[in-house]
Amino acid sequence: MKTKLRLLGVWATVVILACGDQTVSRQPTCGNGLLEAGEACDDGDQDDTDRCTVDCEVAVCGDGIRRTDLSLGDDGYEACDDGDTIDTNNCDNSCRAAPSPVVQIALGSRYACGRDEAGGVVCWGFNDFGPLGDGTVIS
Repeated sequence: MKTKLRLLGVWATVVILACGDQTVSRQPTCGNGLLEAGEACDDGDQDDTDRCTVDCEVAVCGDGIRRTDLSLGDDGYEACDDGDTIDTNNCDNSCRAAPSPVVQIALGSRYACGRDEAGGVVCWGFNDFGPLGDGTVIS
């Protein structure tokens, strides 16, 4: 059967063929933005460092892919993700980076602070006048 269709002001001839009974089966396509069978998520992108991996799996700590779409303090934030179960290396099992070695220590009367080789500072001890530097005062 021949049919004429008008497409954008241009006439085209389309030939329609009858093919009998057929079943069309479409496999889920990861990355198309549609949540389909077998997919835990599908955000429609090819970014492996966000909530949904390119394999349409939800990103989790320990999968070997570090999420970069979150900030420190956000639920699910990963400072590192080495994909192993060794808790004593540079990345622990909760995806927190191991602290750098301390290179300098300063002592107060009831507190101490240490500076690591990466420039980070951590303080501990009494915080009755705010010397720990985290914006709190605990007496």
